[in-house]
Amino acid sequence: MTAEKMELITTLIRAAMLIITIFIVPALRAWLKAHADEKTVKTMEQWADIAVRAAEQLRDAMNVKDPDGSQRKNWARKWIIETAKRMNVYITVDQADMLIEAAVMDNNDWWHNGVQKVKEV
Repeated sequence: MTAEKMELITTLIRAAMLIITIFIVPALRAWLKAHADEKTVKTMEQWADIAVRAAEQLRDAMNVKDPDGSQRKNWARKWIIETAKRMNVYITVDQADMLIEAAVMDNNDWWHNGVQKVKEV
């Protein structure tokens, strides 16, 4: 794959993540707040964050090649849905995916804004 194609793919992925962040994530949060109590929403967001971080650690620890993140996302999705079921909270695959995307964006923001600035000092 050429550098131009990789750059185009990266730009498209960033644009898709931006669209998800701007439109879909707020809609998901509004839907969750309308259909669940505040504590449940916060808990599901925390589960998503835990799942995303765990998927990253599993990839690193097992030296798994996952350039597009599909294996990590599948693992996180499965974990979130199973954990929610055990707590008598039922969410769809799409809702789990949106929670994962929000957690990934939050983690990326934390990394780029927090950790990178510390390294510069």
